[in-house]
Order: sequence, then structure tokens, then C-alpha cells
Amino acid sequence: MFETTKIKLLNNYVILSRLIVNLYNQIRVEMIFSNTCLGSVLWLAWETMRLTHMYSVLIIISIVGMVATWLLKIAKKKLAPWHQETRIT
Repeated sequence: MFETTKIKLLNNYVILSRLIVNLYNQIRVEMIFSNTCLGSVLWLAWETMRLTHMYSVLIIISIVGMVATWLLKIAKKKLAPWHQETRIT
């Protein structure tokens, strides 16, 4: 019984890591290749020196990044409860 639970938790951790990689890849592709989303708005604002547009897009991107990080931390706690985060300071 314990081995089955361990395997299920490991599968959840693999799914979570794939979700994180796919999310970051999707954001990078949108920022580089899109013609109508935040990446293109940021590039156009930078080229035409519209500083209010540029900084507003940067703030939106920052908020989206913080919310995505927060949601992924919550998902990690639920899907991989044994994982201990270590930081080098």
C-alpha cells in the first residue's frame, strides 16, 4: 500500500514539473512570436517611446509572473508534499 502511494506521489511530481516547463515555454513563445499580445505591445511601445504603455505592460507581465509562481507553489505543496525547498544564500 505504501509503495503504491509513493508511486502516485512521484507521478504527481512528474506531472507538476511538466506543467511548469510547458507554462514557461508558452509564455516565452507568446512574448517572442505573437503579433497581438503583450510581447508585441511591449516591443511597439519600446520602438515608439511610449513609456506609459511600456511600463504598464511590464507591470502586467510582473503580476502574471507572481500569480503563476504563487499558483505553482500551491500546486507543488498539494502534489509533492515531501519536497523540501532549499535555497542557497
